[in-house]
Amino acid sequence: NTPGIWDSTPAFAADGQSVLFESNRNGGDFELYRLRLDDMQLTRLTESKGIETEAKESPDGQHIAFASQRDGDFDVYLMNSDGSDPRPLTVNDAADRCPQWSPDGKRISFISDRDGNLEIYMMNADGSDQRRLTNSPGSDEVPDWITVH
Repeated sequence: NTPGIWDSTPAFAADGQSVLFESNRNGGDFELYRLRLDDMQLTRLTESKGIETEAKESPDGQHIAFASQRDGDFDVYLMNSDGSDPRPLTVNDAADRCPQWSPDGKRISFISDRDGNLEIYMMNADGSDQRRLTNSPGSDEVPDWITVH
């Protein structure tokens, strides 16, 4: 409850035993953290210039997709679940954000304004085969996946 400190965009990790979130608690831009729920141990996952946000752990718990402003515009990045080896999946002059894993962990949906307004896109988990799924005059945001039985 420190004034000026913000913790936001919480998301459960794949195993349900920790929460991923962004915070500016270290006095700079927003970075990503993991909070273990059993012992409240806090681990900082990122440290870069620019905002890191919207962390989502892969269904197998091995990787985290997130939006990063570290190279200027927002892009979708992937890193190991311990915060190591961050690498961009999208690289362009647009804002790519809100990554969401498919239930099988093979694809990631995200939003982008690369075609003018916000639309929903999908790509393979390695960043290949990026394609637009929506094309509407308004903004399409906050993609999510459902499993149909």
